[in-house]
Amino acid sequence: MLEARVKHMEDDMKEVKGDLKALRQDVAELKGKVGMLPGWGGLLAVTGFIVAAVGLMLRFMPPVTP
Repeated sequence: MLEARVKHMEDDMKEVKGDLKALRQDVAELKGKVGMLPGWGGLLAVTGFIVAAVGLMLRFMPPVTP
């Protein structure tokens, strides 16, 4: 009876090891994608560009008359 329980636990551990290996691969892939995201400087540059573009549009667009 004990041997059957140990065999069952060994089989479960093989499954856990396989899941852990897949999880490690997924985390490594996410690390690569996160590493490609812009930092604070890039985010500030994009925000500044958007604010400047909206400001120019508001400045040079003709007024709307009802």
